[in-house]
Amino acid sequence: MAFFTFSQNNSGGFFDGPEYIIVEADSADEANMIAMDHDVYFDGCHKGLDCECCGDRWYEVDEIEATEKPEIWGQDPAERTNYRGEKPVVKIVRKTVDK
Repeated sequence: MAFFTFSQNNSGGFFDGPEYIIVEADSADEANMIAMDHDVYFDGCHKGLDCECCGDRWYEVDEIEATEKPEIWGQDPAERTNYRGEKPVVKIVRKTVDK
């Protein structure tokens, strides 16, 4: 199991919900699917949801982005601050294990 971090682009000049969503999953494909259940969407410009000049709000992750523990650009999410020195809003989604 690995963690995949989705970083929200400030499309249209604002963040919508958490700036980061960290998903625990067995693969990047699974993480992308789980993320969509937590308000992450892809191809926002194409769908008319995001600002064309700013770009898509969310991007899919791939296997190279897998980490052993939740992190944002190599930092513990609790330690991370944004460009204003504030703590960003982070949502961590843990995978449930079927028994």
